[in-house]
Amino acid sequence: MVKYCLAANIVIPEGVSPKMAGVDSEGMHILLVRKVVRIPFPENADSAMAVRQQLVAMAKAA
Repeated sequence: MVKYCLAANIVIPEGVSPKMAGVDSEGMHILLVRKVVRIPFPENADSAMAVRQQLVAMAKAA
């Protein structure tokens, strides 16, 4: 989750471990303590496999 946040220029407060709060066809929500931020996918995903492929591609690019 840290890699996704850093790649999206999201500041992670010191001592906080980002957690995935949700995912849909357009992106994911990351929980930073009490704040939820959205990271959009580069492309919409039309299936669970496409969501996985988006996440893997984003992790590799980070």
